[in-house]
Amino acid sequence: MSSTTGHPAAVPRMGLLAVARAEAALALAGLEHAAVMCSTLAFPIVVGQQVGLRGEALAVFVATSLLVLALANLMQALRPPLGSGYLVPTSFTATYLGPSLLAAEMGRLPLVFGMTFLAGCAEAAMSRAMDRLRSAMPVEFVGLIIFLVGLTNGMAGFRQLFGSDEANPDMGQIAVGAIALGAMIGLQCLPAAAARLYAAAIGIVLGYACALAAGLVAVADLEAAWQAPWFAVPTLAVPQLSFDAALLLPFAVVALAAAMKQAGFVEHAQRVAQVGGVPDAAAVRRSVLADGAGSATAGLLGGIGVNASASSAGLVAASGVTNRRVGAWVAAVFVLLALMPAAAFLLAAVPRGVIGAALIFTGAFVVTGGVKMMAERGLKQDMALTLGLAVLASLAVELCPTIRVICPRALAPLLSSPIVVGTITAAVILLAQRLAAVGRW
Repeated sequence: MSSTTGHPAAVPRMGLLAVARAEAALALAGLEHAAVMCSTLAFPIVVGQQVGLRGEALAVFVATSLLVLALANLMQALRPPLGSGYLVPTSFTATYLGPSLLAAEMGRLPLVFGMTFLAGCAEAAMSRAMDRLRSAMPVEFVGLIIFLVGLTNGMAGFRQLFGSDEANPDMGQIAVGAIALGAMIGLQCLPAAAARLYAAAIGIVLGYACALAAGLVAVADLEAAWQAPWFAVPTLAVPQLSFDAALLLPFAVVALAAAMKQAGFVEHAQRVAQVGGVPDAAAVRRSVLADGAGSATAGLLGGIGVNASASSAGLVAASGVTNRRVGAWVAAVFVLLALMPAAAFLLAAVPRGVIGAALIFTGAFVVTGGVKMMAERGLKQDMALTLGLAVLASLAVELCPTIRVICPRALAPLLSSPIVVGTITAAVILLAQRLAAVGRW
């Protein structure tokens, strides 16, 4: 008789071992998702640098951002009535980047935090009416918003890569950025799924290493990371919040885009989990509510908005691991990183050129995702005209600064972001087309 059958106590031991192995597999999956999402820390770093944060101040901002990611992922991983019940990891997103940079320019970080809080509350409120919103908006309109988010992301990346000094460009930053971007593109072309999923993270690490070798990372930042304790509770202070009515529309558009994107990723998670039938509308509402609560919490803690992670959605599809508890392990990883001051210093010291490469790389995928959605049902002439004019209008405000000069100052916030300009243009034309159709009828 074997020892397993001869000793009844061995049976529960084997059961506990199986449970431990299963949980270890979920923990490893959570570590993989966290590694993929670390590249999105480029977004809060860019916003922090916009207001002049450097050194320890920027490291504290990054540590707060890590805690924001932990809380946002924990909210998504909860059981209903808040979480969706599916694995939908959350990260920082290009959706919030453009308006956040504008708020940073107008009122520094308090305005970023206040408007992010309002946008999160608006998205949470939209969760109650997601069915009506999605039926009222054509998929092409949602695709346009996603396309413009990617466009804004890419343009911000090129600004980071090449800098703003036309007379004296920093060739060192351009070189390390080119190396990082080239590595990302090269890895994306490989047949191995792991290489494609971790392309952004590997490219950032390679670019960072090249910058260290070339002396492009400030010595003070490296010394601060070396002298920092291994573990320490981050110093969190209740941030000041400020608000500006001129930014209500840009952040309302951001909230709408985030809600639509979140809904799409919940349905993607449902398909990967092989849950058949009609998309779970209740799960969509709960996930959008959790996402809005995550962004509102980010504003209250002192961070920027969050949204569903496109990279993690690809990792879910490739790995087949769909257990929502992975989200709790993702949150645990980010809490651990937030408790390691050296990690915050090293992340805050990522060179500008490498950040630009990450923004360009991720922006390219967002742009193509928007193009696919816009062309999903085939473009009729009226819709093609609407989308074309919206894209041209969004580019016009970037390429023709004279537009901002001749327009009234009250319209300046609406003209500062391609997302807002394109969305408003498309909405006005669609409304005019529907009114004309009603008149003809």
